[in-house]
Amino acid sequence: MAGGGGGDAAPTTAPNPLGAKGIAPRRAAPGGGTDVDFTPMVDLVFMMNIYFLVTSLTAIAPEIDLPLASHVVAIDESKSVPIVIVVAPDGKSSIVTAGDEKGKLTDPDEQVESIQKAVEKGVRDSRADIVIRAEKAVKLRDISRLAGAAGKVEGSKLYVGVLENVKK
Repeated sequence: MAGGGGGDAAPTTAPNPLGAKGIAPRRAAPGGGTDVDFTPMVDLVFMMNIYFLVTSLTAIAPEIDLPLASHVVAIDESKSVPIVIVVAPDGKSSIVTAGDEKGKLTDPDEQVESIQKAVEKGVRDSRADIVIRAEKAVKLRDISRLAGAAGKVEGSKLYVGVLENVKK
């Protein structure tokens, strides 16, 4: 070649303003930095959070093989001490009636004392079965607190009253 000098061949077309792959180079934002879209990164973080939440719950609580209830045995009412728990009109506290007492207690300390006295009296009178009946809206912490008070009495057997589901 005459006078070539061995360099690259001259381009036959004008260079593409969008670059070699057709992608425009990023331009500086008015503040001087580059404008970066973090939306895909936030989406990825949320997906990772969901993944780790689901996998950690299955790792913490493995499957438990619980026995199936085939039938329910009724407790003899004459040989049991009933504890009835209903929700107070304010919707936040509970009202308790323990044993044969007619009073309805709202104070938590009085409820525990009354239940312990009723259960002790029941055990002395050969009524060691304790049946707790609670409305659906009663908080589990109230039921647990009162069941704990009833269970502390030596010789008592604690039962929870349930409504049997009848298939139609």
